[in-house]
Amino acid sequence: MFVPNIFTIEECLSIISLGKNFQDASNTSNDFSIIEPKFLFKDISFDNNSEWFIKKIASFVEKFNRKYFNFILDDISGFKIIGLRTNEKIPEHVDLTGNIENSRRKITIIVNLSQENIFKGGNIQLKNIRDKVPNSTGSIVIFPSYIPYKIEEVTSGTKFMLILWAYGLSFR
Repeated sequence: MFVPNIFTIEECLSIISLGKNFQDASNTSNDFSIIEPKFLFKDISFDNNSEWFIKKIASFVEKFNRKYFNFILDDISGFKIIGLRTNEKIPEHVDLTGNIENSRRKITIIVNLSQENIFKGGNIQLKNIRDKVPNSTGSIVIFPSYIPYKIEEVTSGTKFMLILWAYGLSFR
């Protein structure tokens, strides 16, 4: 599901600024190995700089979950800023995987941070949903973590996103 205007442009730029010293995901050991990553990323920890947006997202996810999914959740974490540069993409995959940590993922949350006029492409595409998700600055895409999705190739510029997950007991 797509929810527009959760964050302002200024708030998005503030979040991106926390991503100083990005790492290249292909050169690290992380939970991106399943998708053979070729993009920038930065783990975000809870501190004075991130507290405001983490609390804002947590409140949003809690209300959204209660209204649409009603999953039993016990954590919202895994905050990462991802930067897809020209010719980079994230292939189709599922965030709910068999390893212990990822098997607890219930909801995937992606926040579009970049302004639409500084990149092209990079559309989020959920499997079996025809419509492409708009690349609106400050919007949130939220869906159950068992739904396959991909982020299409960025054709110019760099698209920054904040990705995180809501966790609970494993699905049965």
